[in-house]
Amino acid sequence: MDPPNGDWQPSGRPHLPTPNDAFPYSPLTSIVPFDSGVIPLPSASPSRLPPISFGREDDERAKRTIARLDSESSLSGNPSLQLHQASRDVEQFLKSDDLTKYKFKSPRLPHRSTYMANGDASLSNSQMPPRKQKSKLGNFASALLQNMNDYPKYHAELPKQSNGNKNLPPKPHSKSAGHNVLSPTMSIEHTPHKHPVQANEPPIRAAPADSSSNIVLSPAVVIKGPTSSNPSEYQAHPEVDQVVLQEESKLSKKRKRGQEAPGASIPAVSVDQREKAEAALQDLTATFNTIFETEDNLEPDTSGAIPKDSQNVFVPVTQGEGLGYMLTRDIQNKVDGAVAKVVGGGRFSDVSSDDLSRFQKLCHNSVLASAGLDLAAPESSDEMAASAWGDRLEVSENSLRASRILLRIMTAGREERQLYSEEILQDLLQNFRHLLETCIIPITESRASSPYHQVLKSNKSLKAAVSDVLSRSGRVMRLLADFLNQVDVSESSINIIETTTATLIFVENATNDKEAILGSQKFEAFRRNAMDVLARIFLRFPAQRRSIVHEILTSLEKLPVTRQSARQFKVVDGKPIQLVSALLMQLIQTSASPSSSTQPSKKSRKEHGDQTAAESEDETSSTYTLMKTAKPLFDSAQSNATFVTNFLVQRALKSTKTGDQPYRNLLDIFTEDFLSVLGSPDWPAAELILRALLSHLIGIAESEKTPAPAKNMALDIMGVMGSGIADIRINIERSQRSLENAGDSLGSELCQIAETVLENQTNEEDLLSIQGPYRAVVDHFQIRDLHELQLQSARDLFLAQWARNIWTDAFADESVAHREAEPSENYEKVAEWLGLVMQDRLALDTDSGLGLVSVTYGRLAYAMAVMTMPFCKASRRIFAILVNALSSPHATVRSRSLKSVIQLLDKDPSILDRSSNIMGHILRSTSDPSTMVRDSALGLVGKCLFLRPSLESECFKTIIQRTADPAVSVRKRALRLGKDVYVQNERQEVRAAIADAFLTHVSDEEETVSEIARQSLEDIWLAPFYGKIDSTENHAQVQEALRKQASQIVATAQRGDVVVAALEPWFKQLLRESSKTTNANHRVCKELVKILFDRLIENEGLNGKTNRQHILQTLTVFAKSSPRLFNSDHMTTMRPYIENLSTVEDLLIYRSVVVIYRHVLPILPRLHHQFLHDVQSTLLSGIAKLGKMELNEVATCLWIINNVLQNSERLVKLLVSVLKGVQSSKDKDLSKDSENPTLNRVKRYMMIAGPFGKACNLDPNKDRFAEEFSWWKGDSISDLIVEIVGPFASSKQPLALREQALESILLICQSWPRNFFKKIVISSLESALKSADPRLEYAVLVGFRAFYVQEEEQSKSIAEGSTEQNGTTASERLGKSLISSDNDGAATSLAQQYLSHVLRIALASTSERALIAAEVVTSANRQGLVHPRECGPALVALETCPDKAIAKVAFEEHKNLNSKHESILEKEHLKAVEQAFAYQRDTIKDPSGVDSQLLPKLALFFEVLKAGSANSRKKIFGNLVKKLDFDPRQVTASSQMESHLLYAKFVCQNMALAEYGRIDEILHIINCVGAIFSTTGDVLAQKIESIIKVKEEAVANQEGREIHQHPVQEATSCKPEDLKRFTLSARVLMLLWQTRTHLRAAWGLQSLVRGGAAETNGDNKKGPGRRGRPPASDTNKAPTRSANVGTEEFLRGIETTTGPLSDEETMRTQCRTFMQLHSTDTEAKVAAGSDEDADVAEADRLDTPDGVTSFDREDRSATGGSAPPSGGNKRGRKRSSVGGASTAGTPTKTGKKRGRPPLGKRKSSGVNKMVLKEDGDDDGGWD
Repeated sequence: MDPPNGDWQPSGRPHLPTPNDAFPYSPLTSIVPFDSGVIPLPSASPSRLPPISFGREDDERAKRTIARLDSESSLSGNPSLQLHQASRDVEQFLKSDDLTKYKFKSPRLPHRSTYMANGDASLSNSQMPPRKQKSKLGNFASALLQNMNDYPKYHAELPKQSNGNKNLPPKPHSKSAGHNVLSPTMSIEHTPHKHPVQANEPPIRAAPADSSSNIVLSPAVVIKGPTSSNPSEYQAHPEVDQVVLQEESKLSKKRKRGQEAPGASIPAVSVDQREKAEAALQDLTATFNTIFETEDNLEPDTSGAIPKDSQNVFVPVTQGEGLGYMLTRDIQNKVDGAVAKVVGGGRFSDVSSDDLSRFQKLCHNSVLASAGLDLAAPESSDEMAASAWGDRLEVSENSLRASRILLRIMTAGREERQLYSEEILQDLLQNFRHLLETCIIPITESRASSPYHQVLKSNKSLKAAVSDVLSRSGRVMRLLADFLNQVDVSESSINIIETTTATLIFVENATNDKEAILGSQKFEAFRRNAMDVLARIFLRFPAQRRSIVHEILTSLEKLPVTRQSARQFKVVDGKPIQLVSALLMQLIQTSASPSSSTQPSKKSRKEHGDQTAAESEDETSSTYTLMKTAKPLFDSAQSNATFVTNFLVQRALKSTKTGDQPYRNLLDIFTEDFLSVLGSPDWPAAELILRALLSHLIGIAESEKTPAPAKNMALDIMGVMGSGIADIRINIERSQRSLENAGDSLGSELCQIAETVLENQTNEEDLLSIQGPYRAVVDHFQIRDLHELQLQSARDLFLAQWARNIWTDAFADESVAHREAEPSENYEKVAEWLGLVMQDRLALDTDSGLGLVSVTYGRLAYAMAVMTMPFCKASRRIFAILVNALSSPHATVRSRSLKSVIQLLDKDPSILDRSSNIMGHILRSTSDPSTMVRDSALGLVGKCLFLRPSLESECFKTIIQRTADPAVSVRKRALRLGKDVYVQNERQEVRAAIADAFLTHVSDEEETVSEIARQSLEDIWLAPFYGKIDSTENHAQVQEALRKQASQIVATAQRGDVVVAALEPWFKQLLRESSKTTNANHRVCKELVKILFDRLIENEGLNGKTNRQHILQTLTVFAKSSPRLFNSDHMTTMRPYIENLSTVEDLLIYRSVVVIYRHVLPILPRLHHQFLHDVQSTLLSGIAKLGKMELNEVATCLWIINNVLQNSERLVKLLVSVLKGVQSSKDKDLSKDSENPTLNRVKRYMMIAGPFGKACNLDPNKDRFAEEFSWWKGDSISDLIVEIVGPFASSKQPLALREQALESILLICQSWPRNFFKKIVISSLESALKSADPRLEYAVLVGFRAFYVQEEEQSKSIAEGSTEQNGTTASERLGKSLISSDNDGAATSLAQQYLSHVLRIALASTSERALIAAEVVTSANRQGLVHPRECGPALVALETCPDKAIAKVAFEEHKNLNSKHESILEKEHLKAVEQAFAYQRDTIKDPSGVDSQLLPKLALFFEVLKAGSANSRKKIFGNLVKKLDFDPRQVTASSQMESHLLYAKFVCQNMALAEYGRIDEILHIINCVGAIFSTTGDVLAQKIESIIKVKEEAVANQEGREIHQHPVQEATSCKPEDLKRFTLSARVLMLLWQTRTHLRAAWGLQSLVRGGAAETNGDNKKGPGRRGRPPASDTNKAPTRSANVGTEEFLRGIETTTGPLSDEETMRTQCRTFMQLHSTDTEAKVAAGSDEDADVAEADRLDTPDGVTSFDREDRSATGGSAPPSGGNKRGRKRSSVGGASTAGTPTKTGKKRGRPPLGKRKSSGVNKMVLKEDGDDDGGWD
């Protein structure tokens, strides 16, 4: 295009005005310019003004600006900021009195006659330039004109013309043609400052056109003539002024001056600013001149010294490259400041490019001066070294200042290419990187203990110098970011910058200033600058984005442990996050920012301009246009976010939290960081990343093929995500409550929308509207400092997200989003505005929008926007996935889902209200087979109860059930949870049930559980009353609480005799234990007893009898625990209750009172004799009505009373009468009728004789008995009773009499043990035990137990030194303990004679008889009455009993025996395991090795072993494996192998699931299994080969290439019995291999086994340097079980292997499976490459053969174990078969051979293998 003031003259020759003609139109007539450059000098040539337009691009930009202004005016009902700005500027023009007044002479326009006279008659009237032209104004111009209509008009009068024509303009002074006015004059738009200057734009003029040619008229500038104005003509409008001032205030807050976005229009410059800019320019020029003159005057000097007159400019350089001098610090600072001022004043273009280029060379010299310097800090405090290092630092600091000046010049916008030297830039970057790598980074990574720290701490000047270097490096880094934003640089420079900044990102900085030499926050600020530089590269070079992200992600594993979790990046109004997290988010946000490289080129726009214009004419949908603009930006960000999440997830799936690679932990840390800033508008990329991550995790969680560890990871992170979403919801609720009374329209609108968001009833159009939350967020961005790239990128991504939401909601399917679609009017309105903003970000600076949006409003609006985005919308799906995972077949998955649900409930308890079925899932999980799941489920139940106490009635039964859980951890959690429920619940029945559960576990075998139960009961029953009983304060309330507590204890005791029996030892322990609370507990219990007696008197109504029964039963507990709680008044109160025995209830009351009397009367000697006499009479009168239990108590009570009254005559009469009754029936035959009255009478007499013979010592009255029984010649009444009763225990008597006789005899023997040696007693006992009658056995066992318990109590009292009753000294007690007595002999005799019978009874069932028998056995062992060998195996077998009481008794005694006699029991343990198997097979009828809870049945056995020595354990484990070995050649019957297979299954299941104390124990088992599998497997494989021929047939494709192999079987003649025998043998070996595989995987021993500990054929002796066992330091540690290995899958594999053999084909298939398993050694497989993904892919390709589970396959392929592959291209190495021959034609492969030597050549291994070998003492060769 030609210049605008080109050939405008109508004639051929231009008319050149003279200076005199042009001078009146020049501004020189009215102002004096401060610079000659402002106004160009007059020239005689035609003026050539700069072109108005520079091309199509500028025209399009101008059109877009006009369209934007017009669109804003039409879209928004409120006037835009741009309109207010323009109106305010015009207002200043009209109102200001300080404007500079220009006085120009009025121009004269030629008259029409002039044109005619000059020969321009061709211009007709219609062609004459009009005086006034009307043009169509746009919306913006019309609105501006409308605003100006409210202000006074400026009236100007034109001077009168001499020709009298008022309608024509005046003639010019000159006769030049073509000065025609085409449009009215226009004022130049500007922003007024302190002293605004009015400038009038001259009118446009055009030249006339020839009639013969169509000449385009060009505009010309004409200066407006002088006008006059009168200030009095102006009118004031205060209301308008106020509105304008308010808008000006808004504008000043929304965008501070000097913070305009890049590319914004530069405001007009005031005179003061021009003067400052000119002064800065002159100062810079003068400084340059001084520097250059000084440089020119420098003379070459070999000494390198600088003359004195030049030392203020240059300093010598003795190191590095370049010239021998460099600029001084002061000169550099001066130039740096001057350049900054000149650039800021807009005068940098006036600086000479030659001066700049020359000065750059000087700066380059300063940069080169630091090249190659040793900047490493000294490690010693030597002064010379420190001084030299300080000098080098000074040079480096000079280089940094020079680098800063160079970057400032390069970023100033000059166009001269010589100012952008690639060489200078390369040197600058190289030296900067050298400084960072050799100085800054090492010092930053050093700590307080490093020598650097000590040197710098002692030398403050050096520390200050290093700190200054770090600060200047930060300034260089900031300028480098600006440089990358403005200048295109080479790829090599970009690579240097990228690697340098990436290195800084991963520097290990200290977490506190104490450890950091330079200060941790100072380096973090510097690192933040590096992050901005990296983001600039990411923005400018889209092609390198993926490589940048990949480099950052792969560098994560280099992070040290301390850096992985270090969160040192400070977030506004939030917790700090990781710098890498912030970097990843900023990079993804930057992806949504438009870059110069993403814009189409000018050529492309020119080529496609017509097509684009045509399309734009056809397209009517602004939404569709918006989609085309914003979709590439959003897709770019989404693609990068997906790449990041996919990378992290894939790496995390291959690592663990405790592994070497940190990606699993890093994924958790990143997720937490992203969730931490999810509600911050500064980081919209967090939602995008979390959305992509959640999508990936959902795919993992919902896939049925996903392994359990991957699902656990997904559920874990999804739980954290759900908690983060709940945080957003909580923040919205909190903000909504705080803004309810905000009072402004925006706050009210946001609160209303927030309510709909929280209720999930959001209207998308309201959210996305131009007045909605999205717009509030955008306006909130505008009040921020958008100079930061991070905020710019955040705004850009949010705009792209807004645009995406619009088109996705407007077009449900993007494929139909074509021009015919008709979005709603609201969407079109928003899309039109948003489209303009997406194309030109400056539109946001000029749009008032919603006004000033505060931080609170902005964050609330953004939180609502995030809450409606896909990530937060998926919260319900997250919860559904977690709930569905509760039914997963993997226990670890179920446990993980429960823990994740707990996380959600912590944040959002309303889930319980929204999901009605959640509690059902949770309660069902409390009964899960997995301990881990049950424990997690109980934790979740506790959380639910804490959040919703109303759920107690629904949950407390489940809690009580779990208190009896077999797992200790579950019991402990259930007890603690029960305590919380007890405190919160006031219902008596609930509290009684919980207290019952506590009492049950007071005597738990696990001490920690027992302690929790005891302490919990004390805390809830007694502790609340400590110190309050004797206090007068709140006495009534305390008494009321005590009454409630007493009622609660009665209600608890009312639950049964078991509870009462448990209460007694608990109270005994509390009241007798010497502790700080003993006295307090005694005081509380005494008050409770008093209250119970008060209630006993009060309950005299109809229901009083029942209540009295329970109260008295409770009082018996206190009486047995501590009789001193009672007094004589209490005894008197109870007397009436022993007088009536008419009903059963009376009998229960009677028994309770007698028990209390029996325990309390001995400590109350001062009771009145008459009272005792009355009690004695009452008790004697009711004996005929009493049962066995009551008789025992009454007999004891009567004897106690007799000791006080000394009237034994009444007891003698009673006993004589009873014995006579028995004696009288001695010769009668009572076996005919069981209902014979005589039989019942004799039975009754014996029932009375036994208790009284036991309790009463009537030997002083033997004369009286001798008189009555003259035939008796004995010395003891007990002998008489035994002689009379004994004959009735013979086998000839009826069973009822025999039972009662045995009971009575045994009662007598308890007090008089010598009677055990009587023949009649011995024969009676032997007869009863040999009869195998349950009733007789029960009677005998009860008697034995009572006797042994009595003996133990006596021994215990002697050992404890109790002197409460006899007051003996310690020496006397010791003497008595060493004296043999009848009791000792009787106890030993019973153990020797009847132990075998007792053991038989204990192992024969799980009934109460078995429990009593087990108690007898354990009591005899505790007293040392039998050898440990005799009972050890039986105790191990009883430990496997499903009855927990029996198992507990056996376990405690076995543990006690093993601690004392480990060496003795060691050889019995093999027999013990065999006996346990037999006990399970024959008695329990379940030969498997696991119980219903999937726990090993020998768990208690292994627990006992763990308390012993490690060598003993290894020997036992080795012998157990050895016992499973066999010789296939000696197996002659399948029945042998069937039994052996069951035993092998029992042992393998127990060993696979056992808990081990050390790693070497597991390795020893693995070694032993490997030895058996290799040796016995070779023999068995040879046997199987004889009946099944296995060939490998190569199947080739069409090209003849071998692609895979598969076995083809040829059946031979085989007997079914032989086939079955070999199949059973193969099953045994397969069980061993599956156990080995599970042990390796479950305990994470794959690496140790592959290291050389597995493939040893029983011989672990390796030479030095050979592949042997791992070091002892690794194997002596306690192993850690992997939570990702499923027990259920292993057990399913075992069941598959030992399944029924239905037909011959099944047996053949299993034999072939064994052959594959034995012949292929996948541990020797060489992976193709080192990529671990290849291993995983290979594992996925391996199929599962019959009898081998997928778990085995997965372990072998992934961990190096052996598995039989059935497909795939990679095959494991073949094991060598027996004798070195291949299996049925299989070619022998070279390499290490597995198994033994050939049968004919190998030596004896010393292992005697037999199928059913009984002797397990041979231990050789297995250690």
